[in-house]
Amino acid sequence: MSSYFARGVALLMIILSTLIAACTERQVDDAMLTARIKARMTADGRVSPSRVDVDTLNGDVTLRGEVPTQEEKDAAVEVARKVEGVRNVSNQIIVNPAAAGTGIPSGVELKQQAEKAASDVGKGVKKGAEDAFLLGEIKARLAAAGYGAVTVGVEQGVVTLKGEVSNDKDRIAVEAITEKVKGVEKVDNQLVVKGQTPTPTPTRSPSPSPASQRRHPYAISHM
Repeated sequence: MSSYFARGVALLMIILSTLIAACTERQVDDAMLTARIKARMTADGRVSPSRVDVDTLNGDVTLRGEVPTQEEKDAAVEVARKVEGVRNVSNQIIVNPAAAGTGIPSGVELKQQAEKAASDVGKGVKKGAEDAFLLGEIKARLAAAGYGAVTVGVEQGVVTLKGEVSNDKDRIAVEAITEKVKGVEKVDNQLVVKGQTPTPTPTRSPSPSPASQRRHPYAISHM
């Protein structure tokens, strides 16, 4: 009797061990499947792996998280379905434009950022070259007219003139020459006439209102 009992216990232990091993193997397979999906998303470039959560159970994959565009949501499903071992994909991803810029950028976002940065640098270099060319042109014209001592600064098409001139006529002439140069958008004339102190603009007091000028009918005049 005891031998039958022992055999039954041994058989039960074998069955339990087999089930535990099968469950453990299945869990390992699910974990590996999740890792492969994440890796494929990163390699694909259209999906940010940090914005999309992947859960796998017995080959059934659930996608969750928030992405900024419908294109990224669709791409996540497409990538997950192509991974070998995936039986089914449940797409619970939410499209939220505010998610843009969060988490690890997708390959597409990195490319867009790089293109924008290159474009901004290109524009800055181009504008700097234009300002340098404009500066040289203005200085050449002023020197030819006898105003080579005038200090000239150029930034994004705005020209600043500094220094001293003999009289107001020269001050106006320098500004006129500068304005005629192609590419000049604005001239800030800070030239000062020699020996002349800039006169501050007088501050005008507000005129009294008509109401304050009218005398009250019962007011008493003091002689």
